[in-house]
Amino acid sequence: MYYTRQLFQIIFDRLENSENKTLTQVWMEFSILDCIRTVSSACTEIKPSTLNACWKPLLPQMVQAIQDDSTISLPVTEIVNIASLLSNEEFAVNHQDVK
Repeated sequence: MYYTRQLFQIIFDRLENSENKTLTQVWMEFSILDCIRTVSSACTEIKPSTLNACWKPLLPQMVQAIQDDSTISLPVTEIVNIASLLSNEEFAVNHQDVK
């Protein structure tokens, strides 16, 4: 989710900065280095409570008891909002696609 939000924001920013390029052209210019940077940046956003929730089914004895007050709806909404700015016949995203 964090990666998707950041990826959409990068694509949107690149489209804004070069008005003569299409979405397909911007995607084709997205390099492996861009991907690595995006993944790295997205990983810094992951909260300890999210990691705990992921590991709990596998290693419950290793999971810390952290109270999670965050919700997942805000990042999903951000992703859908950014995607709607990119939206055209080539690219359309809704809440169900993100979940």
